[in-house]
Parts: sequence; structure tokens; C-alpha cells
Amino acid sequence: MIPSHAFSQNAARSNQLANRNQPGQNNQPARSKKPNSNRRTKSHRSSQSLQTLENLFVPPQGRAPQSTANSATRNTDKCNENEASIRAIGPSQGYGLTASDRPAITLDLPPTSAQQVVLLFHSESGELDHRAWLPIPPASPQQSGRGEPSLKHLTQFQLPADQPGLQAGQRYRWSLVVMCGEMIEPDDPTFMGWVKYQAPTPEEQQILIGLSAEEQQRWYGERGYWYDMVQP
Repeated sequence: MIPSHAFSQNAARSNQLANRNQPGQNNQPARSKKPNSNRRTKSHRSSQSLQTLENLFVPPQGRAPQSTANSATRNTDKCNENEASIRAIGPSQGYGLTASDRPAITLDLPPTSAQQVVLLFHSESGELDHRAWLPIPPASPQQSGRGEPSLKHLTQFQLPADQPGLQAGQRYRWSLVVMCGEMIEPDDPTFMGWVKYQAPTPEEQQILIGLSAEEQQRWYGERGYWYDMVQP
């Protein structure tokens, strides 16, 4: 797993995201989107460590998409110098499976002046398939700590229930932009990775029903389901 401060810069991708605010792109300023508190979740698994996640996760078999490495557009990964750095919590090679058509993208997100994020999913051909403006929830007392080994600022974002989900068997490049202002800007902290929606079989679903939360986490991790393994 690569913390966001170790990610390489990727200004070209950030500019592509910023250009979606231009006329003719069917985009609207973020203020036009009404936040819905049901569209993001906070994790209270404060004792969860990065090393634990790394040890549990076995990368999916088969060919991984090209350019799977996670990336961020800033070295600082924050909206201003008075804030702590933001990082994405993802597999080190940037690619994992999801058992849900609305995978939760996880950030280690300390208190920030930003109020919204934009979550996007692109197909392997580069077409934008899904986009959602999501509110950043306020920091809670349980999330006042910082740093390793505990992840105390985990915040998860996923597509709203009233939008179509991912297509089964398809791989997507996700992008999550932390908006420091009211519009997407090229230097907004931006994180990227790859995910494939692969629903468990009916037999596997029956197995999961009988497992404890800890056993389910291990089951997901051993089969490459990163985005379900990190669920709170």
C-alpha cells in the first residue's frame, strides 16, 4: 500500500478532471449538487492498521490494467499548509476487486477546509461512466488521532443509490477529487486507482453469511476484494 504522500504527481489527469467544468461538458458547479448524507460513510475501525490490511490482501489473479499504480496530483495532498495530509487507502499495486456495484473508496482524511469530493469512474477505454458530488462529513471525536499504526480518519465515499452502479465483470479507473473550493481546480488533491466489480457466486454468498466480521474481512482479502475488506 502506498500512502498518498508517496504517490507520484499526475498533472495531466488532474487537468482532464478540471476541464470537465468547462462549458459544453454537461458539468455544473459543485454548489448545484445537494449533499446527501447517505452517500458516504465514516469508518470507526480506529485500530485498523495498514500493515494488517497489507498482510490480509492477496492481489487478484489475471491481467491487471495498465498504469495501475495509485497516484495523487500533489505532494502535500492537502488544501492548505495548516492541514494534515490526505491519503488514499488502497492496494499497493492500485488494483483490487469489489463485491459491490458501488465500491467504497477510502481516504485517510484528517479535518479539512474542503467540503466536497467528486467521485468518478472511467471505463478501460477512458469514457466517463459515473460521476457524483459527495459531501465530506464533519470530523468526529473518534477520529481525533493521527498517523500510524492506527487509521483514525478513515472516510469512505461511494456512488449514490439513485445512480446506476458499476457493470459486473468490468474494470474501472476511479478518481476521487477533494475539492478545496467550489469548483474543481487542477491542483486539488486527486487520487486514482482501479477496481473490478466481481460479485460473489451464490455459493460464496452462503459462505459469507456464516462468517464473523473478522472472518469475512479475511475471506475478502484472500480473494482480492480490497474494497470490501476495508469496509467498516
